[in-house]
Amino acid sequence: MAIRTLTVEVKSRWWLPVYIKTLMLFCLMTHREPDYEKVSAFIAKHGISQRVNSDPVKK
Repeated sequence: MAIRTLTVEVKSRWWLPVYIKTLMLFCLMTHREPDYEKVSAFIAKHGISQRVNSDPVKK
């Protein structure tokens, strides 16, 4: 059975911290809560990228 190395790389977009801080600011100013399901779906779709790489183990 072959042995492989699995590498997972997860990166956030450059604007994600700015988006979260701005969202927090607007929530504080309006005394409202965001729709957490919509925010998490937006971040998962546009704010985070992932890459999976599988390589054979070198002997």
